[in-house]
Amino acid sequence: VALEQFQLHNVRDLYNSYELKRSVGKVFKALGHIINTMDNWESLSPLIRKLGALHSTKGVTLPQYASFGKAIVMGAEEILGDAMTSETRRAWTEFYRVLSDALKKEQFGGSGSGHGLSSNQVRLVQSSWRMLQQDDQTGPVIFRTFFDMEPVALEQFQLHNVRDLYNS
Repeated sequence: VALEQFQLHNVRDLYNSYELKRSVGKVFKALGHIINTMDNWESLSPLIRKLGALHSTKGVTLPQYASFGKAIVMGAEEILGDAMTSETRRAWTEFYRVLSDALKKEQFGGSGSGHGLSSNQVRLVQSSWRMLQQDDQTGPVIFRTFFDMEPVALEQFQLHNVRDLYNS
């Protein structure tokens, strides 16, 4: 399902494709804006509402939120290596919990509040995000991990007909 969401269904070499890079770019642009602005969480309300509605349109499920959060943390660990300390890992886990709770609130209804991350957690996520953005493998690593956990997501991104998905 995720591959249909991003209209990547006829790409032969997915992880080196323009289509995936474009899709990753969109996700990372929004994620980067949220990360860089999260010390002013209330200003993110319009974007969170828009993203929640988009996730609803795409049919994102509750388990997919959890899987994408795991993929982000696992991908960050792979790319950052020793720079991904246990404290940084906890900061990313908490950041993604807060973000996904806000998105799920918009998509499925419910209550929510501000982020509640400490200033140190905000600093850790922001500084490690800058490092992740410098590595062009960050997107493919995170999305490969996510698609391995949630194969149905390939349809949402419209990548379900890609030949040789991992070995092209």
